[in-house]
Amino acid sequence: MLLSDHINLTGRNPLEGPVFLGDTRFPDMTVAYDAALRARTKQVAAGLGVTMEEGVYAGLSVRRTRHRPKSACSNGLAPTRSG
Repeated sequence: MLLSDHINLTGRNPLEGPVFLGDTRFPDMTVAYDAALRARTKQVAAGLGVTMEEGVYAGLSVRRTRHRPKSACSNGLAPTRSG
């Protein structure tokens, strides 16, 4: 898969946080996915017999929750280890 762009659907801004000396708050993203480099990549892949699909990366954030199985104890408490 050859990426041509990306979409941030995480609900978070990757540019949050402190700016350290020498860092850039807003990096230039106009050529993050260089068209000439993508074309050359496709050309090389074709020469090797590899089909390159092109697409857009969608970054998602999934809230993970930890589900604990219900205890087999009649009091509803999880069994404990002794020792």
